[in-house]
Amino acid sequence: MKKILLLLCLYSSCGAQAMERPDSQNQNAPNTIPLLASETTPTCDLTDITILKPLIHPAFRNDQKLIHLAIRLLKNTQIRAVGSDKYGQTFPINSEILKELMLQARGKVVCELAAGPGSNCIFLALAGAKKVYVNDITQEEIDKLRELISPLSSKFKRKFEMMAGDMFKLPQRLAGECDIIYCRNFIHLLPDTQLASFFSQLKWLLKPQGKIVLTAQAAKNLITDQWQAKSKSIRGYFINSQGPLFESLPYYCVEQPTEEDGNPLDYQKFYPLSIEDGRLSMNIEQIKAMPEKLRNFFKEHLSEIREVKTTEDVKFAVLANHINYFSPESLSHYANLYGFRSNQCFISDIGTGHIVKTDGITLDSSLQVTLFATLVGS
Repeated sequence: MKKILLLLCLYSSCGAQAMERPDSQNQNAPNTIPLLASETTPTCDLTDITILKPLIHPAFRNDQKLIHLAIRLLKNTQIRAVGSDKYGQTFPINSEILKELMLQARGKVVCELAAGPGSNCIFLALAGAKKVYVNDITQEEIDKLRELISPLSSKFKRKFEMMAGDMFKLPQRLAGECDIIYCRNFIHLLPDTQLASFFSQLKWLLKPQGKIVLTAQAAKNLITDQWQAKSKSIRGYFINSQGPLFESLPYYCVEQPTEEDGNPLDYQKFYPLSIEDGRLSMNIEQIKAMPEKLRNFFKEHLSEIREVKTTEDVKFAVLANHINYFSPESLSHYANLYGFRSNQCFISDIGTGHIVKTDGITLDSSLQVTLFATLVGS
């Protein structure tokens, strides 16, 4: 499955009403694709201290413990472990985009929504953000961030306020508080009916002329040169109590999911079999609980799973969800529709996070598309 991400930095203006989803096949969708900036923007490596250090606020520039943590995060950020109970994936930090955000964050109030363990927030605080709000729906992710920064200086830690819970239910005191909002890998999980509420929540958090950065997954069929609108993914993994061991089933995708595939937010996980003391046993109740498509897919690959040899006691997890992909056209359309305006987009490698040029894209590329825009406040 070819995956692409769109990163969007936007300018707020007036509200708007919902419309039909503007997929690339819709000839009536406005031509609002921003400039493909990755063609001319040079790559950068923030693990190079000569590049990172000038981006750091002078107050922290000589804090070796903090700088070492930042470089470690850049080197170790990977796609989320396949055995994770959390939906979706994390992706490598994008050095070029993060560099731009660090330049903009100094002296600003920033907020990261759906932040996961908050790795990006650390860089924004390092750059001199005045205040850093961090939100994720799971308490576990917030606890990871709190533990990560616990050895650091009090001056650095005071910049953070961490909030676990629903981003649509943030404290009232945050209304109009933020200069910059960063939200990666969330909007593509929303059904079309929730997009208006999502953009309204972002505008509720923003100061006038505040900025927003959003990421959304996308996928392009390079044979037909068309952007996909939706995709169903099914993955199977062996896991033990410590986490993932190895992947057994590849991604399985359909471009147009049916009603049976469900809401994008319905992240389904089943444990249809396990191996204990070298013996494989089936969990009939879990198999029966699977939707028919997922159950049939599992049965089709059962012979492959049976061939796996392991000396550990493991469960086999089957994970499934579907994603509302965004093309540059459709995400730009929604930006304009709900009072935002976009500027430029970048294409990045999903494995490294670095931007790539379009002439380097191949059929087996795993990519991110980054849509960058500027936000005009009302």
